[in-house]
Amino acid sequence: MRRILLVETNIMLPIKFVAFVTASYFYENELRGVLPTASPETALAARAYVTQLNFYGVGNLIFWGLLLAARLGRMLPRLLRFSAFWLAVLDTLFLSGLIYFTGSLNSPLFWLYLGLMVRSAVNFPVFWQQVILNFGAAVFYTLAVMLAEETWRFFGEELYWLRLMVLLLISLCCWGVYVLLQRDRQRSRVRHEFELREQSAAASGRLAAEMAHQLKNPLGIINNAAYLLQRQLTDAAVAEPVAVIREEVGRCDKILTQLMDYARLSEGRIERVDVNAAVERALTQA
Repeated sequence: MRRILLVETNIMLPIKFVAFVTASYFYENELRGVLPTASPETALAARAYVTQLNFYGVGNLIFWGLLLAARLGRMLPRLLRFSAFWLAVLDTLFLSGLIYFTGSLNSPLFWLYLGLMVRSAVNFPVFWQQVILNFGAAVFYTLAVMLAEETWRFFGEELYWLRLMVLLLISLCCWGVYVLLQRDRQRSRVRHEFELREQSAAASGRLAAEMAHQLKNPLGIINNAAYLLQRQLTDAAVAEPVAVIREEVGRCDKILTQLMDYARLSEGRIERVDVNAAVERALTQA
């Protein structure tokens, strides 16, 4: 969701504003002036152009309202992604319409498809969504050229097939870059988890060492006092419980010593090792 907000607000909004103003300027200066004397076909194309502009403007206004709601935290992320996906389809349709009016097969606006593909790869890191959007770009481009040329002969043009190959290659490159970024992100996540475990183990070790140190001192005092008391006692019935006290103190001291050994071990680093090589090295040294 954050990625969609960043791309659509900071990148696509200025670009779309410029594109919409340019398209409106083209209509005002190139089409409206010739409408009174235009042929029925030209008048129909001009009306279709205006309808496309209006439809595109309304669609974007609705989406920007949804973006504002998302920024205010009043919109579900799933709904935002759904809206962004269909807006991407609308952008592809709008660009195809502009290509229809600006030279069809030779239109320089074709290269804007590449930007839409990169935008789709960033916003929709899901394979099937990218396939739908990129395949839709190829289909809409073909339809725009077909309607403009009014013939199927452009299928024999090398330029058409070259541009389709460009769309395919850019689509594959975008998906490949996404896969590489995902792998790098996964490695960073694993590395971060190892660092957290290492820090946790070190903190546990320091806590264990401190607790063991604080407990061993009073246990030593108890053991010494019991030893002195045992030497002064002559009654076996009384000396036996004192011996039990010393025995249990010794057990506690042994447990604390093991705990301190664990604390010293926890100061080491957590890292991957080759178990087979470690065993062979130990056998060789033995």
